Amino acid sequence: MVFLIGIGFFSFSLSQNHYKDEKKGAELFIKSYEISKSEYNKIDTELRTSKNTFMDLGSGVIIFSSTILIILFYRKIKTYSDLKSLKSLSKKEIFIWANLFWLILIPGTYFYYLFRLSRGDYAPFADSIGIPISFQTDAVLYLIIPLNIFLFIAIYKSHFPNNIFLRFNFKTFGCSFWEIIFCLLLILNQFILLLLIIDGDHFLIITNLVYTFILLSLRTGKIDQPDGLLVQNN
Repeated sequence: MVFLIGIGFFSFSLSQNHYKDEKKGAELFIKSYEISKSEYNKIDTELRTSKNTFMDLGSGVIIFSSTILIILFYRKIKTYSDLKSLKSLSKKEIFIWANLFWLILIPGTYFYYLFRLSRGDYAPFADSIGIPISFQTDAVLYLIIPLNIFLFIAIYKSHFPNNIFLRFNFKTFGCSFWEIIFCLLLILNQFILLLLIIDGDHFLIITNLVYTFILLSLRTGKIDQPDGLLVQNN
């Protein structure tokens, strides 16, 4: 159902023009260097249709729902009962998935800016897309080190795999601390996911969903202590 909604939004975007008046849009492009940037942006905003908005939202919903289906298929989830008994990732899977999908952000960054450049999202006088691409690519490479440090700390003295949907009783400080940390990270992660879907950032949506599964796996592994504080959902 969600997938079909995405198809609907995307199909609607294809039926629209970029500008309400294509002739005026072409004229604006020609005189883009003759007028001020503020005036150009004002006219461009007034002339733009909702084509790009629906295209981004539609493709975002399509990628979101498709990724969910692929994950469910990969984990062999066919029924609600299967979902309730879903197991977390193993330590090896966590490290592989976390690093692989983190590095996927590099080609994702190129795709994001090149796609929007080809679509005409940027003004003719805008700075080169090489600047944000270079900055974000470097950030991905630099942050992979603290990412793996966090993974090591979260995996240390953890138990995998576990049932990923387990209720937790707050009885020790250590377990309570990690429960709060992962709850905050998951809330932040889902808020970012919503923004990514609206923006239609295809690669980041996939990475975000994979990291949701990783965070849930780390949570259950970290709070599954020998004193038995976890209670499986019925």
